Amino acid sequence: MQRRQGGVDLVLSDVEMPQLNGFDLLQKIRTHSFWYSLPVVMLTSRTGDRHRQKAMSLGANDYLGKPITPVELLSGIDFLIPASG
Repeated sequence: MQRRQGGVDLVLSDVEMPQLNGFDLLQKIRTHSFWYSLPVVMLTSRTGDRHRQKAMSLGANDYLGKPITPVELLSGIDFLIPASG
């Protein structure tokens, strides 16, 4: 997370990943002075309230359950980073 070669507008993360799970990644983003305001969307098969509440309490901007349609995903992204121009 220290290097930045290009602009990062949004992070899409699963909850279940090897080594660093999505909750831990989200927590690292929210506590890093450079990345704390970066929009984060969690995409996961974990659709229970407990997981959703945890993600939102850690600062997720959205929480989408799999399977997700391309229209639903793009709609959420458009809301978080509207096209300019």
